[in-house]
Amino acid sequence: QVLNCLQMWSKKKTNSVTYKDLKERQSTINKDEILRVSMFDATKIIVEGRRGLAGAATKTIKDSLYKRSDAFFVDYSMMGLMVHQNYLKIMIREYQEISRRKDEARMDEFGDRMHDATQTMSDFVIGEDLIRGGDQNWSLLPYISMMAVKTGYHAGGQNGGSLGGFPEFSSWLGKNSSRGKKARLLKEMEYHMNYKISSDTADLRLYYLPLLRTRFMNLMTSEESKTTEAIQLMDEYGLDRNDILENMDEFLMDRKAKKLWKPG
Repeated sequence: QVLNCLQMWSKKKTNSVTYKDLKERQSTINKDEILRVSMFDATKIIVEGRRGLAGAATKTIKDSLYKRSDAFFVDYSMMGLMVHQNYLKIMIREYQEISRRKDEARMDEFGDRMHDATQTMSDFVIGEDLIRGGDQNWSLLPYISMMAVKTGYHAGGQNGGSLGGFPEFSSWLGKNSSRGKKARLLKEMEYHMNYKISSDTADLRLYYLPLLRTRFMNLMTSEESKTTEAIQLMDEYGLDRNDILENMDEFLMDRKAKKLWKPG
């Protein structure tokens, strides 16, 4: 703001500036306000929906709609994930209030809104798949921007909602990274075992690994030394030390289950 004022003064032929000049310059700056919004602020603008629009004029309501739509394009590659991460958090406080009052009528209406918000988010994903998939239909960008806005509308309700605190960063990216790691490890184990078994990675994960892990666990925790049997079983299935002591534990569903090998 200060730099813009200095720039304005430098363009003036005179050495003075009036209050009117300053307000005109601020009006020009505010036209590009959405371009200076961060991804987190844009997420908040979208998921809070119609917040502050109760009793507003029609023009104000339309301007808010356009602002929320423009907020999506702050980073359209990430906004879908950010809205998905945060839109239900808008509804937490309202849900707690309705539960405390035991208002069944409001709870039914609340459930319908949650269903509509979730359905709209699903429609968003369908549209995004058409854009990023084989069709590469980028003309659908305005459509998915409005789906993101519509999700926030349903989550916040007619009067909008309030996102307490800072919007959370999408956890999908971390989960997808973990998924990629596990898929790579599973592919490696399939490669090691493909001379002994005939299955794809799904069958290997669902049927072979649980049984093999149980068998190795029994051998390694037995009171009698059964190291030789464990080595023979490894050779039989083409497995190495890393497959048994490190990779198999990556596919545990129960985090509290005993590990085959614990560091230290």
